[in-house]
Amino acid sequence: MTLKIHYETVLGEYLAVTGNIPELGSWKTFTCKLKWTEGHIWTTAVPIKTCRTRFEYKYVLLHKLDEPKKWETGINRIADLRILQNLKR
Repeated sequence: MTLKIHYETVLGEYLAVTGNIPELGSWKTFTCKLKWTEGHIWTTAVPIKTCRTRFEYKYVLLHKLDEPKKWETGINRIADLRILQNLKR
């Protein structure tokens, strides 16, 4: 699964995703850093691979050495891979 979000940053800032699965740092670390692409689209550099069929996540704005500057507000995002697979068909 690949995640993408449009977000404009300033020099020295970057985005990451954290969530309730080890592949996303289990809410404790920012192991899934996003890559900036044209048009201020941030995307996972490699697809997220997990055994879980459902997980929660949030985007986090970081600066310096993985220091959180701003967490996404609101409820956690939910990725239900069973539903997403059906949408691809």
